[in-house]
Amino acid sequence: MNCRDAALAVVLLLGITLPAEAGIAVQAWGGVRGDGVDLFILTNAKGMQARITNYGAVITAIRMPGRDGKLTNVVQGFDSLADYTSADYIRSNGHYGSIIGRFANRIRGAKITLDGKSYALDPDKNGDLDQGGTMAYFRQVFAATPHDGAEPSLELRHTDPDGFMGFPGTVQVTVTYILTRDNVLRIDCRATTDKKTVINLINHSYFNLAGQGEGDVGRQQRENQDCRTGDRPSQRNAQNHQQRNQFQPEQHLCLRRHRLQWFGHKEYHQRAGNHLNALQCHNPSDF
Repeated sequence: MNCRDAALAVVLLLGITLPAEAGIAVQAWGGVRGDGVDLFILTNAKGMQARITNYGAVITAIRMPGRDGKLTNVVQGFDSLADYTSADYIRSNGHYGSIIGRFANRIRGAKITLDGKSYALDPDKNGDLDQGGTMAYFRQVFAATPHDGAEPSLELRHTDPDGFMGFPGTVQVTVTYILTRDNVLRIDCRATTDKKTVINLINHSYFNLAGQGEGDVGRQQRENQDCRTGDRPSQRNAQNHQQRNQFQPEQHLCLRRHRLQWFGHKEYHQRAGNHLNALQCHNPSDF
């Protein structure tokens, strides 16, 4: 049995905190292909709130008080399931806040080769695999188990069968969202497979620290950092490859066997007073 553990922690530091009752609430949100869909609302004692649905394991909102104490949603999302399942949204290749898998990003030619055997994957209009395929995790209903308490959490599970979207091996995926008392929204992704395969799980949220619909993100200050050394990956990449081009906001990290790798970045919006620290831990030692 092969396995890979990956964790992503998102820290949102508040300018002003508000007292609230910590816990998790559940709302019926409709259904997809005969499966019930719910919306889960995680709240901590400081007033921070994360709204997550078991459809696509999507983060629909992260609400936090800014300098003025008003709750602001700092991620792109919708208020209804119908928006996520609409033909227009699917046609436009939307993935707001969802878990992407089995393989995030693209695979050129929609084909992989493992141990000399080729596997044809689900191609997009350009002939490549895009974000796991047309019916990948962002369009699946996960089994959900909520956990109440001072640090509420939501465990979401999905079975990705052998051959689905062309990938080999049955993969059992567990995604756990945890909202801590210290205003950390932690995303823990774990997967096991019964045969050799490829996997790359991410959360596909878009952040605007000024608030959803409050203009572009040009005023957000951003800094990338290798948490092991304190180096900025963009600086190291430029030194290694003698390039002067700056990294784009999307970072792609290649894992090496038997090494624990930590990367992170910081963002800050001066007017709203909202901070975001993102920390990624990849442990490929058992992959």
